[in-house]
Amino acid sequence: MTSSRGRAPLYAWILLGFLIGLGAGLYVNLYVGAETPWVQSVTQNVTGPIGQIFLKLLFMLVIPLLFSALAVGVAEMGDLSTLGRVGFKTLAFTIVLSATAVLIGLVMVNAFRPGDGVDPALASALLEQSREAAGAIVGNAPKSIEAGQFFLALIPSNVVTAAAENQILPVMVFALFFGIGLVMARSVATDRLQESLQGLFEVMMKLINLVIKLAPIAIACLMFNLAALFGWDLLVRLAGYAAVAIGAMAIHMFIVYPLAVLVLAGRNPFKFFFGVREPMLVAFTTASSNATLPVALKAAEEQLNLPRRIARFVLTVGATANQNGTALFEG
Repeated sequence: MTSSRGRAPLYAWILLGFLIGLGAGLYVNLYVGAETPWVQSVTQNVTGPIGQIFLKLLFMLVIPLLFSALAVGVAEMGDLSTLGRVGFKTLAFTIVLSATAVLIGLVMVNAFRPGDGVDPALASALLEQSREAAGAIVGNAPKSIEAGQFFLALIPSNVVTAAAENQILPVMVFALFFGIGLVMARSVATDRLQESLQGLFEVMMKLINLVIKLAPIAIACLMFNLAALFGWDLLVRLAGYAAVAIGAMAIHMFIVYPLAVLVLAGRNPFKFFFGVREPMLVAFTTASSNATLPVALKAAEEQLNLPRRIARFVLTVGATANQNGTALFEG
């Protein structure tokens, strides 16, 4: 994703923003102090809001992008038998890769037990800093999982309400059924409707590409906040935990994924990872698969030359259903 000839690609600017934000934040933490009034003012009123505005802009556009991409992707399959084959392969891939990620996480955390050395005072400070996000996670986490209730929750009684409440899975189910309806009710009118959805997808992609151009600045602000408020204390005290988490993810990233790409897809892993370097960097810096979706779709079509209908269906579903990093982390 190079804006013009002779300019650095976007992933290079994102990496530069990441390093500048991290370096500036660590400098402020070490030589100025996280409790200094102007540092608190900057992190609360400038860098913090800029980073959050960037993420909110992406999330604002994700629902219409996800709906149009999945519905058009299903419609472009042409027939339900093709959709069934692709859907079965996607489901099998998701289950196997997610289960492998959880297994790696469980083995690593039980072997090294990184949490045993974390300072309780630091843990309390981190929880306080992330109280809102942590509360949302804890509040939304079910005490137990019942199969019947799980599948009922996937079907929205009101898709508009589901979209307003940012319930991604029910919206995806509706988009899937909508796409199936487009396949079954082929007519001149439904062809025009599919063209309209294609237009919606292209508009969303254009808008998200504009927002993504702000990524280097936003990521610099996000990293500045993290480093300025916690500094080396966070990095050093959590070094053991971070090493275990990163080591487990490295196993999944550099062993499991290359094997899957080589054996299941028959592709050269080096060429594959070179083609998806921008989505990987955006995913790493934003920690959001939904925010990364538009960049992943672009890379799949332009860098990997994947069929558009396959890329849209699989990546849109995978953005929510195939979160191996989250599965490993929670394990």
